[in-house]
Amino acid sequence: LAVVLVLLFVGVAAGAYPVVRRLTRRLEALKQGVEQFGAGQLGHRVEDSGRDEVAALAASFNQAADRIEGLLRSHQSLLANASHELRSPLARLKMAFAMLD
Repeated sequence: LAVVLVLLFVGVAAGAYPVVRRLTRRLEALKQGVEQFGAGQLGHRVEDSGRDEVAALAASFNQAADRIEGLLRSHQSLLANASHELRSPLARLKMAFAMLD
């Protein structure tokens, strides 16, 4: 009986290994993608193919990354426009004072 149980355990473990390995590989790829994004590579996205929880998590990460990247672009554009609007009146005032001299 013990031999049968050991053989059954080995068989189940051998059958489960490819499934577990594939899952851990996908989780590792997701982890690396999140780390790259966190390191400043804001254009980096992760593969989100499949229909399982890992694919759903990857798709959610990609959506959040898109939103963050869009917000940062909007913020940079707003800063550039505000900077330009602040410089323009100053330039006109400098020219007006220069013309008075």
